[in-house]
Amino acid sequence: MDVRDLAAQHNALAERFKLYEQRVGELPAVEVLNELRYAFRAAVEFIALKDTPNPSPKREQELIARMDHALKCAYHDLIDGLVLELTGFVDKLTQTFPTSTYEVAGSRIADMRHDISTIEEVISQSRREPERRAEVYDKELYDEWFEKLLEHRSYLKAILPDIARLQEKRDLEIEERDRRERGLRLRSWFMLLVGAIVSVVLTILWGML
Repeated sequence: MDVRDLAAQHNALAERFKLYEQRVGELPAVEVLNELRYAFRAAVEFIALKDTPNPSPKREQELIARMDHALKCAYHDLIDGLVLELTGFVDKLTQTFPTSTYEVAGSRIADMRHDISTIEEVISQSRREPERRAEVYDKELYDEWFEKLLEHRSYLKAILPDIARLQEKRDLEIEERDRRERGLRLRSWFMLLVGAIVSVVLTILWGML
């Protein structure tokens, strides 16, 4: 492997990274940023080494291997992190605001869960077949699934205000219902108290006759 291979890896990662930023409006998972930091550090050390009078070829290869490893990890973590992020997002919404989430998103939630399950199996397959890992990520995960995952992530972000408004309306309705029920209970207790007092007064008056 040489520096040209690293440049090609960086370009592929940068393209996916930019697409993530554009579609989601946020930076990817911190694991991706950390791997980029490791790659940058190795690149700086490589440049410094090349500036010495007699750079060690062995050291050059070590630094190239470090850059290669970090860039590959960042490439893998970008889509792995997106899967984890999407899973957590769906779980949190459906557990915290189940009725409102399903009312807004409908069957889209089931579609997301199905896609996530399918992608997780592909990722597991890449772990079982390390010799095919690069091909699996390039041809199956990125080419076939990356944009779909970004679409799901952008959709969830877009419907958050609708879920919040619906949940607020539902909370107000529940609060109003509880208030009415408390009022009815208070009136019932008041009527029972009045009935008891009247009964006692009538009993006393009857005894005086």
